[in-house]
Amino acid sequence: MTPPAKLLPRIKTITIDMYTKYTYNIYMKKKQYTIRNIPESVDNVLKKRSQESGKSFNQVVLEAIIIGAKNKLIPERNFNEIIGSISEKEAKEIEQEVALQRQIDLKLWS
Repeated sequence: MTPPAKLLPRIKTITIDMYTKYTYNIYMKKKQYTIRNIPESVDNVLKKRSQESGKSFNQVVLEAIIIGAKNKLIPERNFNEIIGSISEKEAKEIEQEVALQRQIDLKLWS
Protein backbone atom coordinates (compact mmCIF):
# COMPACT_ATOMS: atom_id res chain seq x y z
CA MET A 1 0.00 0.00 0.00
CA THR A 2 1.48 3.34 -1.07
CA PRO A 3 0.97 6.30 1.28
CA PRO A 4 -0.84 9.34 -0.11
CA ALA A 5 1.42 11.85 -1.86
CA LYS A 6 0.76 14.51 0.75
CA LEU A 7 2.24 12.23 3.47
CA LEU A 8 5.47 11.39 1.61
CA PRO A 9 7.40 14.51 2.72
CA ARG A 10 6.38 13.82 6.32
CA ILE A 11 7.45 10.16 6.09
CA LYS A 12 10.84 11.16 4.66
CA THR A 13 11.29 13.69 7.47
CA ILE A 14 10.44 11.12 10.12
CA THR A 15 12.87 8.63 8.56
CA ILE A 16 15.66 11.21 8.42
CA ASP A 17 14.91 12.36 11.98
CA MET A 18 15.05 8.77 13.26
CA TYR A 19 18.34 8.15 11.46
CA THR A 20 19.81 11.40 12.78
CA LYS A 21 18.75 10.60 16.33
CA TYR A 22 20.14 7.06 16.02
CA THR A 23 23.55 8.19 14.71
CA TYR A 24 23.69 11.01 17.24
CA ASN A 25 23.06 8.58 20.11
CA ILE A 26 25.78 6.23 18.88
CA TYR A 27 28.27 9.07 18.50
CA MET A 28 27.46 10.57 21.88
CA LYS A 29 28.24 7.34 23.72
CA LYS A 30 31.91 8.15 23.26
CA LYS A 31 33.49 10.42 25.84
CA GLN A 32 33.84 14.08 25.03
CA TYR A 33 35.83 16.73 26.85
CA THR A 34 35.94 20.48 26.94
CA ILE A 35 39.42 21.57 27.93
CA ARG A 36 40.13 25.15 28.97
CA ASN A 37 43.31 27.17 29.53
CA ILE A 38 45.41 25.37 26.93
CA PRO A 39 48.85 27.03 26.82
CA GLU A 40 49.51 28.78 23.52
CA SER A 41 52.69 26.76 22.99
CA VAL A 42 50.73 23.49 23.25
CA ASP A 43 48.06 24.85 20.89
CA ASN A 44 50.73 25.81 18.36
CA VAL A 45 52.40 22.39 18.49
CA LEU A 46 49.08 20.56 18.03
CA LYS A 47 48.03 22.78 15.13
CA LYS A 48 51.42 22.32 13.47
CA ARG A 49 51.20 18.52 13.85
CA SER A 50 47.72 18.59 12.36
CA GLN A 51 48.85 20.57 9.33
CA GLU A 52 52.02 18.51 8.78
CA SER A 53 50.32 15.14 9.15
CA GLY A 54 47.18 16.03 7.21
CA LYS A 55 45.11 14.72 10.12
CA SER A 56 42.23 16.56 11.71
CA PHE A 57 43.01 18.67 14.74
CA ASN A 58 40.69 16.44 16.79
CA GLN A 59 42.62 13.31 15.73
CA VAL A 60 45.97 14.89 16.64
CA VAL A 61 44.68 15.96 20.07
CA LEU A 62 43.18 12.51 20.67
CA GLU A 63 46.48 10.83 19.76
CA ALA A 64 48.37 13.16 22.11
CA ILE A 65 45.97 12.34 24.96
CA ILE A 66 46.29 8.60 24.32
CA ILE A 67 50.10 8.76 24.21
CA GLY A 68 50.18 10.88 27.36
CA ALA A 69 47.84 8.53 29.19
CA LYS A 70 49.88 5.49 28.23
CA ASN A 71 53.10 7.16 29.32
CA LYS A 72 51.75 8.33 32.68
CA LEU A 73 48.83 6.17 33.76
CA ILE A 74 49.30 2.69 32.35
CA PRO A 75 52.40 0.97 33.69
CA GLU A 76 54.25 -1.10 31.17
CA ARG A 77 54.30 -4.75 32.12
CA ASN A 78 57.74 -6.24 31.61
CA PHE A 79 57.56 -8.90 34.35
CA ASN A 80 60.87 -7.83 35.92
CA GLU A 81 59.33 -8.35 39.36
CA ILE A 82 58.81 -12.05 38.52
CA ILE A 83 62.23 -12.86 37.08
CA GLY A 84 64.42 -14.40 39.75
CA SER A 85 61.62 -14.42 42.32
CA ILE A 86 61.46 -18.22 42.73
CA SER A 87 64.10 -20.53 44.11
CA GLU A 88 65.95 -23.06 41.99
CA LYS A 89 64.05 -25.85 43.78
CA GLU A 90 60.72 -24.25 42.83
CA ALA A 91 61.91 -23.77 39.25
CA LYS A 92 62.85 -27.46 38.99
CA GLU A 93 59.46 -28.50 40.37
CA ILE A 94 57.72 -26.33 37.77
CA GLU A 95 59.88 -27.77 34.99
CA GLN A 96 59.01 -31.30 36.13
CA GLU A 97 55.29 -30.52 36.13
CA VAL A 98 55.51 -29.01 32.66
CA ALA A 99 57.44 -32.05 31.40
CA LEU A 100 54.67 -34.32 32.75
CA GLN A 101 52.07 -32.28 30.90
CA ARG A 102 54.00 -32.55 27.65
CA GLN A 103 53.88 -36.34 27.69
CA ILE A 104 51.48 -37.79 25.15
CA ASP A 105 49.19 -40.55 26.32
CA LEU A 106 48.90 -42.68 23.19
CA LYS A 107 45.87 -44.53 24.61
CA LEU A 108 43.90 -41.30 24.40
CA TRP A 109 44.83 -40.77 20.75
CA SER A 110 44.26 -44.24 19.33
